[in-house]
Amino acid sequence: LSSTLDLEKLTISVDGIIRRTLKVDKTLFILQTSRNTFKEISSEDFHLFMSKVVEKTKDEGVIVFQELRHQIQNTSPNTKERKAYEIIESTLQKLETAVLVPIFSKEKVTALLLLKKKLSGDAFAQKDIELLNILSHQAGVAIENARLYEEIKGYSKTLEQKVKARTRELRRLYDAQSRFTADISHQLQTPLAIVRGNVGLIRSEVKDAKHRELLDTTDKTVDGLSHMVNDLLT
Repeated sequence: LSSTLDLEKLTISVDGIIRRTLKVDKTLFILQTSRNTFKEISSEDFHLFMSKVVEKTKDEGVIVFQELRHQIQNTSPNTKERKAYEIIESTLQKLETAVLVPIFSKEKVTALLLLKKKLSGDAFAQKDIELLNILSHQAGVAIENARLYEEIKGYSKTLEQKVKARTRELRRLYDAQSRFTADISHQLQTPLAIVRGNVGLIRSEVKDAKHRELLDTTDKTVDGLSHMVNDLLT
């Protein structure tokens, strides 16, 4: 069981083990985080039932319906203990449950496994109860592992979504910066190109050496400014 990390597959696996081994008619799995889904029981009664089950199973483990009836008969009326027994009995009777198996994890009840009667009609023997106690421990460890796996998987998915969102934001900022750089480059380089072109035109018409030298200086200055713009924007 401990190798199964999917809660749904885990419950199916436990159900299969019990059906094959004990030949029961049906099993019901109630996880701690699940809400009451049984129409026969109100939400308030269900939570009360759960609290009484936790009280009783801390030391006693598996609850057998027929044995519970004997315990009620042997318990003094109007006592807290008898009231707890009667609440459990009433709920198990509504659910037609023959045996209730508490699933423990870290000394807490994390789930309940409810077993219907055996197909043969036979009572549950002591060896059956011992098997269910062993299964309860193994299922508790498996459920804890599965829940931790679900938490880690959920955290990983959340982290992945955050990374994707951050990547999209960085891409948006990068694209905006690229457009800004291209616009600024165009606005600065265009007038420099015009100056460079005009200097070329004037040079073709100027014969005086001193004037041509001034045009060369202007041309070099424009080239320097053009390189500076490229350096600033790259």
